[in-house]
Amino acid sequence: MSRARGSIALLIPGSIKSQKGGSAMRWRALCQALGGPKHCFVIELTCNHFDRCNDLCAVSGGIPPNPEAADSYYTRLYCDHLARRIAEQLAVLGISLVVCSGLEAHRYAISMAKFAGLRVIYDMHNVELPLFRSLKAEGAYGLSDADVQLIGRGEESAILSSAQVWVCSASDARLLCATYPSVDPASVHVVPNAVAVRARPRLPSVSPRGVCFTGHLRWHPNVDAIGRLANGIVPALRERGFEGRVVVAGAEPDEEMIELCRAAGVDVIADPESTAELIANNIVTVPLMLGGGTRFKALEAFASGAPLISTGKGVEGLEAEPGSHYVEAESYEEFAAGIIRLTANRHFRDSLVLNAWSFVRSRYSTEVLRSTVRRALSEFLAEHRATAGDGLSVPQRTQQQPCRP
Repeated sequence: MSRARGSIALLIPGSIKSQKGGSAMRWRALCQALGGPKHCFVIELTCNHFDRCNDLCAVSGGIPPNPEAADSYYTRLYCDHLARRIAEQLAVLGISLVVCSGLEAHRYAISMAKFAGLRVIYDMHNVELPLFRSLKAEGAYGLSDADVQLIGRGEESAILSSAQVWVCSASDARLLCATYPSVDPASVHVVPNAVAVRARPRLPSVSPRGVCFTGHLRWHPNVDAIGRLANGIVPALRERGFEGRVVVAGAEPDEEMIELCRAAGVDVIADPESTAELIANNIVTVPLMLGGGTRFKALEAFASGAPLISTGKGVEGLEAEPGSHYVEAESYEEFAAGIIRLTANRHFRDSLVLNAWSFVRSRYSTEVLRSTVRRALSEFLAEHRATAGDGLSVPQRTQQQPCRP
């Protein structure tokens, strides 16, 4: 496939079209912000190169990578042969800038930076080391101290190898510099998560049919939040006479979660094609106590005109104001009282959803993301033009189209 000189590559550890979850939502938004299919060449690491390679590496014809030799889950995607092949392909296409996104792409960021004429931007969905320290403290995924140390070393190496680093919030930028003091703060740029913002919310707002929670249902922070919803918030709601439906929707729920929700009278929608209608017609509840980056579930609620009730952790990094953009709640009783108020008080609900919609439109829309990316790239070009030559350019706005590799 031919590409104009000056195009940008986006290297991602998954499928931009079919993968679900916050990472994939960020990839799709970034692809459009980088100029869409006309300018953004997407490189998908969609297989682990071990099952595919068998006895011979499918890329080089030589000895395949050994999955048992991988340092951790987050290095299993990496293959030296493939990294060289990608770099060669980018050179043929005249692409000299690659954005590597996410922890699973960190080894590729390190490798790509070693090739002459190729510049790397490392895009971070979260600052992973503090998050994984928290997950280990919770006993999640059987993480050991060694696992967390490997994640930290890998993340820091990718950051230091890259010419620029993108994080999703100002608080993450501060956290990154505090976690890795050797990082140059001038190389860190806030490139926010973004969502498509629907037309102005309906006013008076739709009376919510019930309560919903959405997210990947194998991710430990979400599992923990659903436990809080089922074991604490729902009983507190029922004691107050709330009879509305409570729904959990997302990818890959296991039998234990389904059984927990069933016992609490919570409906589970597994692997929905879309959660847009569910969000738009319910109160979105986010009882998160763990997490990193910023939460798409909060942005989706704001953009859809749905009232949101959340812990402070659930809206971390967004700079949203409680009482103006969302209802803040930490305890089960606070969640129950807030949900009842949102259900009963239409004027409060109208004010909340309109303020939140205006907020997300001005701060976290895809249009804002496009402008932010252009500014980050313009600064990048100004700093590196002397050594990068004329091959790099800032992508212009193009008509919105599906991303294709």
